[in-house]
Amino acid sequence: MSRAEIKRLIIANGGTIGGSVSSKLSFVNKIQKAEELGIIMMPAVEFIEALQSVEA
Repeated sequence: MSRAEIKRLIIANGGTIGGSVSSKLSFVNKIQKAEELGIIMMPAVEFIEALQSVEA
């Protein structure tokens, strides 16, 4: 799955794409900052599976 497809799925399901990390986020790819903020992290495979289950 390409980044563009993932972005489209996130937006289609009510999510937003951000360029920085804040405590308002649910998921991020900036691990150190996310850990400091207590934000949930998951492996890419699980994230893609979650997106696909929403599409079904």
